[in-house]
Amino acid sequence: MADKNEINLPRGAIKKAYTAKPYYEFCPECRCKVETRQKFITGRLTWIFAIIAFLFFIPLAAVPFFIRPCKDVLHHCPNYAEEWKQKH
Repeated sequence: MADKNEINLPRGAIKKAYTAKPYYEFCPECRCKVETRQKFITGRLTWIFAIIAFLFFIPLAAVPFFIRPCKDVLHHCPNYAEEWKQKH
């Protein structure tokens, strides 16, 4: 039987994060409140910026792949490697 305070998320479920900065979140795996770690990944917005830059000046097309604000952010628990939240 589940405890009242227990949070049950389906495995592999990624919720939407509202910030790219680390924040405190409850980890359902280690059952602790931890500060999230971030991983910046190439996402849809990165590719859109790259295509727009390519249309104006070809060498600029690579720039969005090196700038963090153009990338998606995956937040995860520092104790447990699975991603929880994604910021687009």
